[in-house]
Amino acid sequence: MMFNRSKAWAAALLAAAFLAGATVSWAVRSRRPEPDPRGRGRGSEAMVAFLSRRLDLTAEQRDSVRAVFQRHRAAMDALWSDVHPRLDSLRQAMRGQIAAQLDSTRRERYLRLLAKHEHRHRMLGRGIDSMGGPH
Repeated sequence: MMFNRSKAWAAALLAAAFLAGATVSWAVRSRRPEPDPRGRGRGSEAMVAFLSRRLDLTAEQRDSVRAVFQRHRAAMDALWSDVHPRLDSLRQAMRGQIAAQLDSTRRERYLRLLAKHEHRHRMLGRGIDSMGGPH
């Protein structure tokens, strides 16, 4: 019995972690109004469109779903304001720990890789692709 309870708690914890990750991911994407480079939209309107396509929502249902997003926007913004600095801090700690595991040649390559990734991320956030043009 104890073994099954442990499995249930593990499954519940895994589900909670997944939902938290999905929520943070959605919050991150919703904070950026630019289109996604993979052709997907961002923000609550993109989520309304996605749900509308997948669930074949009526116009009234779309308006209701949109209202839910609008009602919770301030709470999501507050959550993101709290989570974002903590996420950045954790990311920096992990990068430092990874760099510490590498020899000098690989560490240099790793740091260049991170710099390239950050540059690409900034450019995509500005609507510029990796070739320097609009995406």
